[in-house]
Amino acid sequence: MGRDGLRMALADAVPPVDASVPVDGIEGLAGVGKTTLAVRIGHEVAANFPDGRLFLDLGAAGEPLAELLRGIGVPTAGLPESFSERVALWRTLTTGSRLLAVLDDADAAEQVRPLLPGVGGSAVVITSRQRLYGLAYVRWQQSGGLTEDESVTLLEGLVGVQRVRAEPAGCASWSRGRPQVLRAVGARLAFRLLSMADGPNISVAAASAVLNLSSADSAALLESLVDVHLLEPGGLDRYFYHKPPRIFARGRAFAEDGQAASQAARARLAEFLSPAE
Repeated sequence: MGRDGLRMALADAVPPVDASVPVDGIEGLAGVGKTTLAVRIGHEVAANFPDGRLFLDLGAAGEPLAELLRGIGVPTAGLPESFSERVALWRTLTTGSRLLAVLDDADAAEQVRPLLPGVGGSAVVITSRQRLYGLAYVRWQQSGGLTEDESVTLLEGLVGVQRVRAEPAGCASWSRGRPQVLRAVGARLAFRLLSMADGPNISVAAASAVLNLSSADSAALLESLVDVHLLEPGGLDRYFYHKPPRIFARGRAFAEDGQAASQAARARLAEFLSPAE
């Protein structure tokens, strides 16, 4: 089953049953895009959950129950001291609510069980690297690598349709697999072409012009470059190149992307900075 088929199957399964809390699980190796898929499902079924949607990264959350309770409006000062009291409060406040909770990166049934909301309208989506057999009645779906068509579509969004279609055989041979890998490839091309900007500072809007991508895709690529320390955050929606990597990136852009692609990136930036009257 492709990722679109998996997404539709899960979205169809998520709407709540009044007498229980439906739980859908997405299992798969690290980097195959489980989190992105779960979040996308949450957006698609939002109308079924008018009381809200909560996302909790279990790999990073210090106190999961406290975060969930704060997410439904319980102030920090109103949180019970004991774990059992927090579980009871969470279940009480969510009983009868139409709430969707996405519990990301779960690694044990015992971790998830106390986080399940009360019955009567809520639902849960779990992502995990393996099935959690200690949880009853979870409808598991496996998320594998992207299909070839899905990989090519993602690449087209990251680096442009023309660039991908200019080398169809090469893209088809190495594009199958994990979204993170493809985004890393896209980020390398973003790193080189972004250096076409005249100064060290670049905004998300300017990056969108240089890369010919949407604001959302450009922001994601810029953040991925921050993650590997090739860019620094420079304020709201702005990023900063240090001089040595910028010089290196510009040299690689001309060498690897070519004169035409580099000049086209500069032309798009110039048009963005000086829009026609």
